[in-house]
Amino acid sequence: MLKPEKFERIMDYLKKSFGNGEKIIEKGIKTLTSILKKEGIKNFSIQGRLKSPFRINEKMENKYHTDDVSRIMDLLAFRIITDTVSNCYMILGIIHKYYTPLIQKIKDYIAVPKFNGYKSVHTTILGMFRFPIEIQIRTQEMNEIAEHGVAAHFAYAENNGSVEVSSNQNRWINKLKEIVANYTDPNKKESFKEELNIEVLEKSIFVYTPKGDIKELPQNSSVLDFAFSVHSDVGLRFKNAIVNGQIKPLSYVLKT
Repeated sequence: MLKPEKFERIMDYLKKSFGNGEKIIEKGIKTLTSILKKEGIKNFSIQGRLKSPFRINEKMENKYHTDDVSRIMDLLAFRIITDTVSNCYMILGIIHKYYTPLIQKIKDYIAVPKFNGYKSVHTTILGMFRFPIEIQIRTQEMNEIAEHGVAAHFAYAENNGSVEVSSNQNRWINKLKEIVANYTDPNKKESFKEELNIEVLEKSIFVYTPKGDIKELPQNSSVLDFAFSVHSDVGLRFKNAIVNGQIKPLSYVLKT
């Protein structure tokens, strides 16, 4: 174990706050199920999870920059998977009808997906327990992509007949199919790595943070884009940056 003291501190907090995590998750699922059925929602499933000490520490160090575990607002989270986008928003409204949302923690990644194609609606609420909980709402297709990557939509389409993805995602997956087909051809195996590398490097740049983490950004991203990818607070507050030992303005375009 690399950080035993921090691990023990996090575990102590989890035990004091949540006690038996499985019982709390079970209670939360039962409560949410009852509410949604009462409001007429039929097609849904609910999962719950308590964040692991490793993930908690990761957030404390990389996102919140604190040793205070209580600042992490999504230690306990529930995921509601439904059948349609309209049901996602309907469920969001129902949850806000019964519990108080933290306005700054409502994230609509369906209307504005993440760069990697991730889609979901997130909200953090008060009132279900004596601590805040996060709720993620998404369709089955969105869940497949979140769990297995955007290429998962291909298998989903095979099984269900239709699927909604962006034209960029479609082009990317078709390109992957073409590359795999070439790889199975004995005469084209040698070009596999080269072709895949070109496809990746044409679309993205890879930049190190001061701590040595790698951030993947679209081509032509600026220092400002990088700052927001680290944290919105960083993007809103910084004035300039040091790139390879030199001070650069927020408009400076980054390279790999």
